[in-house]
Amino acid sequence: MAICTLCGKRLGIMESINREFADDNKGVCLKCHHDIRDNIKPDIDKLIACGKTQNDIREEIVFKYARTDEAKDYLTDYIKSLMVNVDQVKESEAARQYQIDLQKKAYKQMTTTGYSFDGYRIVEYKGIISGESVVGTGFFSEFMAGGSDLLGIESNSFSGKMRQVKQSSLTKLKVQSVLAGGNAVIGVDFDYLTFANNMIGISANGTSVVVEKIKD
Repeated sequence: MAICTLCGKRLGIMESINREFADDNKGVCLKCHHDIRDNIKPDIDKLIACGKTQNDIREEIVFKYARTDEAKDYLTDYIKSLMVNVDQVKESEAARQYQIDLQKKAYKQMTTTGYSFDGYRIVEYKGIISGESVVGTGFFSEFMAGGSDLLGIESNSFSGKMRQVKQSSLTKLKVQSVLAGGNAVIGVDFDYLTFANNMIGISANGTSVVVEKIKD
């Protein structure tokens, strides 16, 4: 019969399922499971919130709750599993915040089809950049476009698709300018592409530059 890893008590049939993570060799009794849930995990969460390292947390928790080598190993693995989740959340939040900051900077990018901005001067050229977007037109859009062509009127369905992909490619162009270290894009133009399977694409191209306002 299995033994509780923390207290050494023999596990009953129902108790053997109370584990903090899937491992057939590391069962805990119901009492220790509740102790982990009500005491050990809250203590670990507090230490994590205080910015303690994994080693610091392990030393404090193991010293406080473990009485055997098996218990030390169990709690060490349990702390590792919690820290992995914490690291994943931090990475996810950092990535989300990075994307938000990137979009904010891209929104502030000035763009022009020309090669200068009134009241600003170019102080640095960062290089040629591009942003591409592709979208499917769909059978329904093609059918509607065919009908409108017969009537000699513009296809609103196709026009909407083109505006959508054009704006998307321009946004990606601005993002590339941010990544290149620029704060504006000059010489913006659009290349229109067609692909098989009812796909259309637009490539926005330009030169990323750094501009500064001309002082009076």
